[in-house]
Amino acid sequence: MPEGTDITLALVLTGAGVTVSAALIASVVEILKRLPGLGGLAGSNAAAVATVLSAALVIYAYVATQTAFDPASAFGAFLAFVGIAGLAGKAYDVVLKPLTGSGG
Repeated sequence: MPEGTDITLALVLTGAGVTVSAALIASVVEILKRLPGLGGLAGSNAAAVATVLSAALVIYAYVATQTAFDPASAFGAFLAFVGIAGLAGKAYDVVLKPLTGSGG
């Protein structure tokens, strides 16, 4: 990583972080589908798994960055969650489905 480039967990709660996080979660769901025991769950419920992972990531980022809990920051975290969960599904539909050949 270039010197002076700071990538922190707080990035998840920004507009740019939402896009990166959504692509990451879509990729994680695709990886989970290949694991024995988890493949069936992740494959049949990809949207639900992406939603749960999105919520977990946003909650972790919110708590880990010690963001002050007030209505404005809570709403910002909610918007990050909606963006990540929504884009994770879209990233899967637009990019990963054609690459993996799964129909739908």
